[in-house]
Amino acid sequence: MSLRLTNLAQAIDSRAPKIALYGESGTGKTTQIAALWQLLPEGKKLMILTAEHGLRSLRERCPDMLEDDCVLVGECHSIADVREGVAIVSDPSNGIEWCVVDSVSNLADRELRARLEASPDPRQAYGGMMSATLGVLWQMVDVAHLGVLFIFQEVRKEINEGSAKRPEMVNHYAMSVPADSLKQSMPYTFDAVLRLEMKPDGTRQIRTAKTQTIMAKDRTGKLAAIEPCDLGVIVEKILG
Repeated sequence: MSLRLTNLAQAIDSRAPKIALYGESGTGKTTQIAALWQLLPEGKKLMILTAEHGLRSLRERCPDMLEDDCVLVGECHSIADVREGVAIVSDPSNGIEWCVVDSVSNLADRELRARLEASPDPRQAYGGMMSATLGVLWQMVDVAHLGVLFIFQEVRKEINEGSAKRPEMVNHYAMSVPADSLKQSMPYTFDAVLRLEMKPDGTRQIRTAKTQTIMAKDRTGKLAAIEPCDLGVIVEKILG
């Protein structure tokens, strides 16, 4: 029998958080990785699966991470590379408490470009990219003991909320992925979809609640609509 039966409390408490974080370039998404590193219990590890070259910001933000053997980095160029990483982080004997994918947007773009080069049918390429991207995300979501931070780039889209004669163009913000149908599937994958945003005074905050123009979601019910710019505090709230 492969079905595991438990009570409701155990089913909830046995699952580590799966969080999506997105925001405009330069808002400090990658530096939030340091907050997860600071939460690591003794003897546990953090793995970063990176498809970008933005980790340099961690040198100034948290230099103690640089020589810490509890921080592992896997450089990924495709969804297939991420699958190899999933095999590592899924094994409890490896002691990995948190995994960061930086960024899903970049990986999906790379996967789409590779498939477009290999296939003369764009519909097949887009379909294959969507299936591969969602498949590997769900693989990681299904690892109960593993906390995962999925980092996305941000896309801004101007939508006319007026009329043809009197247009009123309004900016809408969401996670950046190469297909709208893939973007629409994303919020249901994670425990929380967070937007890291800059306030007019130059300070930052994390938005957890959807607005008319901003994609965000908190399925845990434990977060305020606006949280301070500290992913560690947010994770502790979710776990608490």
